[in-house]
Amino acid sequence: MKKIVVTSDSHGKIHNLYNIYKQNKDADMFIHLGDYVSDAEKASRRLGIDVICVKANGDFSSFLPLHKEVLIERNKILAVHGHIERVKFSLTRLSFLAREKQADIVLFGHTHIPLIENNGILFVNPGHAFGGQYAILTIEKGVANAEIKKL
Repeated sequence: MKKIVVTSDSHGKIHNLYNIYKQNKDADMFIHLGDYVSDAEKASRRLGIDVICVKANGDFSSFLPLHKEVLIERNKILAVHGHIERVKFSLTRLSFLAREKQADIVLFGHTHIPLIENNGILFVNPGHAFGGQYAILTIEKGVANAEIKKL
């Protein structure tokens, strides 16, 4: 089984992000979906873990990509922040992007509202790390599941 910790929108609350990562050091992967990716980079160095990050609307000086694709156990994961896809209004643009990229799982943030929705594609929004929210994505034998957690 693969365990992936998904965070977003830490907005300078590095202590929350640090505690989320520290409590889940057994994870196989850590993904930060933007808005203060510098928090994830600092926590990564402090804990000696790798964190995959994408750029968001609050990451002005970052040269990170806006989208990142990861393949785990035949599942293509698409990681985005969601501001470009206007996820505060609907998931329509994000759904089109997911289909275009042939994603099985889409991880997004921006709204600060946790969400798990599966309509053939698993959509996961971990909520906001500045408030201690995050998601655990597990993939076992090709089957993905997600759960929202709080510190």
